[in-house]
Amino acid sequence: MERLDPSPDVLENVLNRTGKPKAWRLSAPRRVGIAAALCAAVALLSTGMASAYGHFFHDIPSDVAGSLQPVQLTCTSQDITMTVQDASMVDGTLAVYLTLEDISGSDRLAEGVDFYHSYRVGKPEGTEEISYRYQSLGYDGESGTYGFLVTITPTNGDKRPAFVQGQTYTLSVGQLLLAQKKQQQTFRPDWTSLPQDPERILREYYLRSYVDNYRRPVPTSDHKVEVLSPGGWGVPLAGGFAVTAAGFTDNGFHVQMRYPDKKADFDYGELVLAMADGSVIGKVPGQSDAGNFCSVGFYDEYGYWYEEFIYDILPGDLKGASLQGDFTSGGYLLDGQWEVSFCLDNGQEPETHTMQE
Repeated sequence: MERLDPSPDVLENVLNRTGKPKAWRLSAPRRVGIAAALCAAVALLSTGMASAYGHFFHDIPSDVAGSLQPVQLTCTSQDITMTVQDASMVDGTLAVYLTLEDISGSDRLAEGVDFYHSYRVGKPEGTEEISYRYQSLGYDGESGTYGFLVTITPTNGDKRPAFVQGQTYTLSVGQLLLAQKKQQQTFRPDWTSLPQDPERILREYYLRSYVDNYRRPVPTSDHKVEVLSPGGWGVPLAGGFAVTAAGFTDNGFHVQMRYPDKKADFDYGELVLAMADGSVIGKVPGQSDAGNFCSVGFYDEYGYWYEEFIYDILPGDLKGASLQGDFTSGGYLLDGQWEVSFCLDNGQEPETHTMQE
């Protein structure tokens, strides 16, 4: 079957837009199960037809809209409808524009929605591996829809793209994370109030939170790491996050942040240090090399989660510096069965399917 070969600029534009994507990869021996019966596969509509709502509500790359003929499929669960609005593909990667709409009248999506960890894409026959990622496009108040951009890349045994006409792809979502609060704020603490010799303590740390790109080593032994003792210095942050200690040690400038809730599985916080000259030290979205920065994570004896950010600077560098934070907190999970399927084949009519609760 013939491979599709649109403009090579599309993928670059899509991936540049996706900033900090949440990616999953399924290996060849593993088959992805479907939570319920597949929604009916939908064919490509003619190029002259519009998407389900007639236009694009969300800020998506211009190349995504219209590279291929529009596709559409809807699926409703828990009175929330998921719709495939359009798709664009290049070099074996498909970018799919999805929307969610709350048809219950309560408009639950206005407070934010996320797929969290409960989404997956079925692997068609003839592909050895499939990777997929998504990016939130935000809420559009006029249409009452929340948008997502999903990219899907199947490969063959040679790790080459294996996207061909006739393959059917099914995106399944088992839970939606609703009503999370996301905030970005800048803080200008009184750096002169920092303790001269902050108290330190050994804590068990988690490797997934330890970034080994720091020029000065952070002391570790017996699965423990040296961190600041909470309570030495404080700054309230957004969403219930708080700086609980800060100060210089032999391996750099430490800023310790406590998460707001012991059971805050969905919370996320990030702090970067913005210097007076305009440079930024920390994990900047879309920046692969954090440089001069690492972090460690640990639980205290009460079950609270902490993230300690360590910056490779000297005390004199703090003059005019500020902390910039990106915080996500709160929210609740809504169980459901959302599945939308789409294929690259002409001659069929789009269908609508409602999942039974």
